[in-house]
Amino acid sequence: MLTKSYPLFANLTQLIMTPDQLKEFRANYADYICEGLPYEDLYQIAVECLIDSYEKYDYVDIKEEILDLYDEDVLKQLLPKNYKQSSQESLYDEVVKYYSDPVSNIK
Repeated sequence: MLTKSYPLFANLTQLIMTPDQLKEFRANYADYICEGLPYEDLYQIAVECLIDSYEKYDYVDIKEEILDLYDEDVLKQLLPKNYKQSSQESLYDEVVKYYSDPVSNIK
């Protein structure tokens, strides 16, 4: 439960704990929560945290991360079923491919 923050007490945490102590306190709490959770609940929390972190990503960011960590097949597998690549995206892909290795693209 979060409490309302008052400017007068904004730095109260710093008076109670050092930043390193607060970091350890957070880690201890997270560890405590995870120890008592069934696998299914832990998996659901992990998925929700990843979804939240990807909210700030656009399509290109997610696509680049997938291609960096996995491959084109995984990307195709993860795209929505009704997704169709636009001509603009195809052009974008060609430009990125060209500039990633311009020497091999010279004909």
